[in-house]
Amino acid sequence: INPKTTDATAFIECLLVVDTTIVRMSRASMNAVVSVVFGLILVLSDASASSETSVESATSEASARFFPELISDSDRRLLFNVCLYVVCFWLFLEIGFFVVVYYHLLPGLQKLTKPQPFYADTVQFMKRILDSVDEIKSYSFEKYMSGFFMGAKFEDIYQGNILSFLAWAMVGKKLEHVNEKDLEMIMAVSEYSAQRHPVVAKIPPGYNPDVKHCAMTLEPIPIIHRPLITYVVVNLMEALFNAIFLRACGFQNLEIDGMTYWYKNQNIHVSSRPASNSTCSSGQEPMVFLHGISTGWMLYLQIAKALSHNRTLILVDLDAIKIKSMTFQMPTPMQFVDRFCRLLDRHHVDRVSVVGHSFGSITAGWLATHCAHRVSHLTLLDPVSMLLAFPEVSYSFLYRQPAKLTEWIIYLMASRELTISHTLHRHFWWYNNNLWLEDVPAHIGVVVGLASGDEIINPQAVQEYVANCQAKRLAKRSADQEIAPIECLLWEGYSHGQILAPTAHQAHLVAAVKANEMAGTGAPKSKII
Repeated sequence: INPKTTDATAFIECLLVVDTTIVRMSRASMNAVVSVVFGLILVLSDASASSETSVESATSEASARFFPELISDSDRRLLFNVCLYVVCFWLFLEIGFFVVVYYHLLPGLQKLTKPQPFYADTVQFMKRILDSVDEIKSYSFEKYMSGFFMGAKFEDIYQGNILSFLAWAMVGKKLEHVNEKDLEMIMAVSEYSAQRHPVVAKIPPGYNPDVKHCAMTLEPIPIIHRPLITYVVVNLMEALFNAIFLRACGFQNLEIDGMTYWYKNQNIHVSSRPASNSTCSSGQEPMVFLHGISTGWMLYLQIAKALSHNRTLILVDLDAIKIKSMTFQMPTPMQFVDRFCRLLDRHHVDRVSVVGHSFGSITAGWLATHCAHRVSHLTLLDPVSMLLAFPEVSYSFLYRQPAKLTEWIIYLMASRELTISHTLHRHFWWYNNNLWLEDVPAHIGVVVGLASGDEIINPQAVQEYVANCQAKRLAKRSADQEIAPIECLLWEGYSHGQILAPTAHQAHLVAAVKANEMAGTGAPKSKII
């Protein structure tokens, strides 16, 4: 590239326009962009060779325009030329990154993945979901089906559409690809839904091609391309944060079988076993924090430290849900649980208090379901894992057209980012991520924190579900069985993730978690704050 152009200023402006426009280019127009850039450079180079005198004056004028009279004219030209070379070099990196993402990386990521098996009987699991729809009084079967069919009117949904939805939900296939055994299970659930919800009998036969249902694991991965500079900046910020705030605060960065985590031993010499013969929390166990979809621990360190005061703290990384991490391997629930148990064994920890935020409530649910004996207490903040079999989470995060500011933030920064979109479209098996709170062992105390204005979940339905689980747990109470309490906090006017900010509500949450851990056999509570 010859930086001596007939109009260097215009060249710079042209490069900036191309750089800001390239992220919006479709795959079909990429060749045209490359041709235009190379053609522009060749034309400018030819112009440079034919008019050397005018080039020198143009470069001097442009460099003087960008750099004030603080240095000599020759130094200004040198600095200007260096900047020009840097801009050109970075532009070609951006073009190369775009080509690599769309022509090399994305085609491989688009390949469908084999569905994970249910960890329970498929038919009974689906029947349980249909029962839960009826148990939530603020819900209806019509609303349930309409939600999974992108807000379509219930009368526009035909029997064939419902069978197609069940084929995806139960076996992860299109209806035309199911085998005879799969079809028998689908028909059994369809017949049960007609018995459980009489309105199903009014659904007309046939198939409505104008109605589409949620089926993210069978759909192409939708992304909005991010420039390479955004990945560099985000990863650089995370590296600096980890070096300055985590390592400087005494955290060690460790790894076990590919799972990285940050460990800080507070040197508080207490046992992680409860006192006497109790199976409930002692309030002294180490605390494990599980993050949600985010760029890393920048948003979580403050609340994690507040909740774990004077306790050993473990921050578990899950790179597949870190924005711009470019990590495309997602552990299965059993792989995650196995690594987690080996992590505890490495540090000679028997049980821990688990805190999960947003997507972290899913991984927390894996631990409470598959290794409950290693969990002493459970705190779920903005949980997407409860009522995950309801349509709000999938629709709000993956399909909703954004209207409000927070919805645009979720859409642009998370749901359409390559790493996150791939994880949710190729490794998100909803049936193994759904947490049945009533199945959490009674010795595990639970605090659920909900934001009344949550843009992803249905906080009113979740609150009602938690209240139902409180009643079921209390009904199990007996003289010879310890029952740890379930407590639900509702933060009026809060949005998803707002509780992570240091506010009075966060201070109340910290106190509530501590009290719940120490409550033992106390009665469950529900509070609105």
